Amino acid sequence: MEVILLDRRGKEIEGQILMATRNDVKKLKDWNFNWDELFSKKSTIYKLQLKDQIIGLVKHHWENEEHFNLANIELSPRNIGSKGQYKNAADLLFAYSALQSFKINKKGYKGFLAFKSKGKLINHYVKKYKAELVFRDRMIISPRNCKILIKENLKIEI
Repeated sequence: MEVILLDRRGKEIEGQILMATRNDVKKLKDWNFNWDELFSKKSTIYKLQLKDQIIGLVKHHWENEEHFNLANIELSPRNIGSKGQYKNAADLLFAYSALQSFKINKKGYKGFLAFKSKGKLINHYVKKYKAELVFRDRMIISPRNCKILIKENLKIEI
């Protein structure tokens, strides 16, 4: 899927979100997660890339036959925090995950994006993505808020 990355000055740059391969992640250096170890039959990893450079990764893990969880998300070491190269990289990965929740989740899970959060990030996810804390560290983004996320970041109406 074609997406628009925004550099720190707001310049638009074309990027893509594609399914990642094991070879893609074996090359990664200095990332927090060992993405090669995160590959499994019950999950799919997607990459946000600009040309051949991976900007960020997100893992969708099937909780059961009806829905996935956003299990891991990480930006490349050069894109972390306020000094990152692209200011909307995480937003694009969340929006893409929200889009996938409409496309592949089933029954009552359609449009719900579920994930677990580290305690220090809970307030960030509430403010930035309108996520709701539903139990301990488990969070969801409702279909209504997923649609907003998709429209604002991917420019798609659901």
